[in-house]
Amino acid sequence: MNTKIESYRLLQSIVAGAERVISSKQELNKINIFPVADGDTGSNLSSLMQSIIDSISTDNMSIKQLLNQISDAALIGARGNSGVIFAQYLNAVSENYQVGEENLERLIESFGKAVSSAYSALLEPKEGTILSVMRTW
Repeated sequence: MNTKIESYRLLQSIVAGAERVISSKQELNKINIFPVADGDTGSNLSSLMQSIIDSISTDNMSIKQLLNQISDAALIGARGNSGVIFAQYLNAVSENYQVGEENLERLIESFGKAVSSAYSALLEPKEGTILSVMRTW
């Protein structure tokens, strides 16, 4: 299967997901009890997602250009452990996406490789955190 993916569709999906995280901020804060019950995961991820929404250009661009913009915005908006880890993940998605035919398979491959990169970036990765969410997704 070689399903072509278009950057505007990917952008729509990312913005929709970001808006969902932002609207669920309080709920995410309430369930944030592990590894530290500091109740800020929703706030931290919302900051990252808002940075992505605010920074992404709607101009017609390649998937690689879009992933680069998302990565840059995520690094700027990253707050707290969950935000920094997720920004690292998005950066790894961008780094691992191979330029060529823009298809879903290449994007899925980069998501998988990015999970490994996020785990590797931490001295002591812990299950039950944003890492588990990324791996499961």
